[in-house]
Amino acid sequence: SLPNVSVLKKGYPVIHYEGPDKAPTVTFTKTPPEGWVRLGDISKAAVGAIVVSEDWAFYQHKGYDPNQIKKALEEDLEAGRFARGASTITQQVARNVFLDKDKNLWRKLKELILAVRLEEVVGKRKILETYLNIAEWGEGIYGIQAASDHYFGKAPAALGAREGAFLAML
Repeated sequence: SLPNVSVLKKGYPVIHYEGPDKAPTVTFTKTPPEGWVRLGDISKAAVGAIVVSEDWAFYQHKGYDPNQIKKALEEDLEAGRFARGASTITQQVARNVFLDKDKNLWRKLKELILAVRLEEVVGKRKILETYLNIAEWGEGIYGIQAASDHYFGKAPAALGAREGAFLAML
């Protein structure tokens, strides 16, 4: 009973933010929604800084990073709680588009399965473009266009590596 990730292949998720006390909802459109920025229209320096900060092995893994999962499990067991995340960019897309935000092992397992499917069906380029357009870059600020406007007053194409690193830190 997992969601069909193939809708992302030709569709575009739209995040609907209704305030800090309510989880955002997601719908899909067949055309890019307002504010959607194609990957080629975001500076390579900013994209590179974000990828290195968020998921340095993005182009090498198949949706998940076993080394990061192992480290996270070790830290979580030691702390007795979910203390460290290990989600790749692909897993973040799976969670933010298709799943709820509850921190539990069942959701993490579904996230892992969906991430592998996303890599197989959708591909790295669309996954990365989707991530950059749906990520929350501050309270209620979704997508690189909104973040670029809000923090720097410029288009995503004009962002530098330092600005990309700042966004990744958020």
